[in-house]
Amino acid sequence: MVARRRRRQQLRTMRKGAVHLGLLAVSFWRAMPLLNAATLPTTLPTATTDLDYSSGGWSGTIPTELGLLVDVTYFDLGSNALTGTVPTELGYLSEITGSGENKFLGGNGMGLTGTMPTELGNFVKMTEWFYADGGNAMSGTFPTQLGRLVEHVKGFNVNGNAFTGAMPTQLGNMVKMSSIFNLGDNHFSSSIPTEFGKLDKVGLRRVTGGVERVA
Repeated sequence: MVARRRRRQQLRTMRKGAVHLGLLAVSFWRAMPLLNAATLPTTLPTATTDLDYSSGGWSGTIPTELGLLVDVTYFDLGSNALTGTVPTELGYLSEITGSGENKFLGGNGMGLTGTMPTELGNFVKMTEWFYADGGNAMSGTFPTQLGRLVEHVKGFNVNGNAFTGAMPTQLGNMVKMSSIFNLGDNHFSSSIPTEFGKLDKVGLRRVTGGVERVA
């Protein structure tokens, strides 16, 4: 805990020294492409709690510098043409509570690859819209750490990637979820965990190729 607090303080100090060239330092920013820039900026707002880069025509990779925004509570990169891997540095954004519907890291046009960082399990305050679907092709085993998102009540969707291995039983801890739970169209090798039976408030549950309407 001491090390984590020290790291957060270091990030805040680094952030205060950043020069933002294209966006204003505001509490909420609906980011649009800057001039003819196609990639996300690496110089960032210094006092942002809500950051929305969704549906902005952005391409390229996700900057690791986004991990400096340690006070962000709303974060959305969805429905762009982003590629490459998801930076582990996003795990520093432990204050995130939500994202846009059908967005976050998903939505049409997205092309993320590589593994899902275990550090995203730090989003323990997140309550809605953890999406990483769309055109993404992430692979490897699915992090058990995401089972820590026990406050999650809306939309958990990683459909259409290439995850392998066992479905984490820990995802059955998200018992408050009342909307969509979708692990379909991946390459999981295990049977459906009995722990998923605890997700009895979910309206639509899809863990293989079929859809089960629970409520």
